[in-house]
Amino acid sequence: LISTLIFDYRIYIILCQLCFASGESIVIEASMVAYEGVVIAVERDKGSLASMEENVAKFGVHNVEIVSDLTEEALKDKPVPRLAFLVAQKDTIEQDIVTLKKINPDMKIIIYTLELDILSDIPYLFKKHGVNLSEVMQISVSKTDKDSVFVAQPAPCIISGE
Repeated sequence: LISTLIFDYRIYIILCQLCFASGESIVIEASMVAYEGVVIAVERDKGSLASMEENVAKFGVHNVEIVSDLTEEALKDKPVPRLAFLVAQKDTIEQDIVTLKKINPDMKIIIYTLELDILSDIPYLFKKHGVNLSEVMQISVSKTDKDSVFVAQPAPCIISGE
């Protein structure tokens, strides 16, 4: 999934405080695909930040820059991203969009959420902050249990805009 999302890009920013796989795996995979670019990993939680640092060292990726917050100040000395992948949180999503658009008005934004209330807010927030809604998709996944019965997994929504 991430490989498909970032195939054509060279500089990335990834926000992963609530992750469907784990923030570390998304950032590590993105850094391997975007090996000529930079992946900026925003980890607001101290435990997740420490885990991210460990995984960057463990996998030997050279192009990950870790910051503790998504603010203009935290990103001022970082490369300007062209794509943002946000794992949405209700209390930060609007400010995250505002900050990203200040950093790069042409930023492409991809938002991941499992929450219906966040999903329903995104078109309004995009319009309010000058982001054109491109696509909304929901990914359904089922896997078999020990008795070979399909069990539905959480079905995330991915919303993109630019």
